[in-house]
Amino acid sequence: MSSIRIRPRFKLFGNFSPEELIFRIKTCLDKEETDLYAESLFTNFVVIKLREKQQRFWSPQLSLSIDKHEDGCLIRGLYSPRPTLWSMYIFFYTGIGVGILFSGLYGLAKISLNLTAPILWLVPILLGLALILYLAAQAGQKLSAQQMFDIHHFFEKAIDKKVRIY
Repeated sequence: MSSIRIRPRFKLFGNFSPEELIFRIKTCLDKEETDLYAESLFTNFVVIKLREKQQRFWSPQLSLSIDKHEDGCLIRGLYSPRPTLWSMYIFFYTGIGVGILFSGLYGLAKISLNLTAPILWLVPILLGLALILYLAAQAGQKLSAQQMFDIHHFFEKAIDKKVRIY
């Protein structure tokens, strides 16, 4: 699961119904001594998380989207941080992007008028901030790698099938 992606994912076909998949997850959670729990157990969406006492700032969760297929079901899995952390990252990336856009436009407008544009120094600074934010996300993913492995192995055990992440 070591990759440059911020949110690793997988897609696989199961030869069982969505209801049977949810039943398998529930029974596997019930019979094992695990720090995991599932919420949003609808017929087509499940989130597998760590219990509160085990959660850290970077703790991952597995979101499963389950669609009916003619031979069973199509399972799409997405490993991601909690939605609040993910929203914070999106907010910061958006702020950095807007800052680059407006400082770049303003600086280029000043240059086109043959004026000095020291505001253009803001562009590489903001790009550096975006790089730092990306590296922080990668560090968080590495810090939570064991928890992600635990969730992944639990899911593989629940469906009794190996799952390749991309």
